[in-house]
Amino acid sequence: MSKHFVIVDTTEVTDENSTIDFSQLPYSRHELTRHSLDGSQVVIKYLGDKPSFFDGKTIYTYSEISTILKGDDWSNNTDPR
Repeated sequence: MSKHFVIVDTTEVTDENSTIDFSQLPYSRHELTRHSLDGSQVVIKYLGDKPSFFDGKTIYTYSEISTILKGDDWSNNTDPR
């Protein structure tokens, strides 16, 4: 089964009226997802067919999301020395 990824604003998963149904996703709640360093965005993985609540969202492959997550918004790339 293929993995796909979507980046959404954190408010889209924390809002009480959120349309994202975590019962259709590999995670049971948004706290288990990857958040940007500033907390404003969340990466959500889904398997197989795209759920309808992701219609209109940009869909990323594993390779694409891996590249994005190496960026400064998602990783602290400072030299630890």
